[in-house]
Amino acid sequence: MSVFREVKIAYSDNNFRASQSVSRDAAIEILQDLNIRINDFNPKVLKFLPEDCRIIIAREGSVCLYVTGMELPRKRILRDKLQMKLKADEMDRRGDEIRLWWD
Repeated sequence: MSVFREVKIAYSDNNFRASQSVSRDAAIEILQDLNIRINDFNPKVLKFLPEDCRIIIAREGSVCLYVTGMELPRKRILRDKLQMKLKADEMDRRGDEIRLWWD
């Protein structure tokens, strides 16, 4: 099953995590095609992530993404700037992934 179809079917579940990652541009396309606009989330902000990163689309009550292939800036002020650009309410490291969550 494609990630698009999996997300389309399961996204109404408030606790969901796709089984595969997709490219940044594919994640933007999937989320735009499904018109995912929950709270302050807009798929276009994902352009601020590295082009070669991988994204797992999830939902934890609201929009949640798990990103691999990028590092969080070491300086707090740079992390805060990135988080503001993404308009994410939470941004933290979970093992090898960076978790982004919008409320």
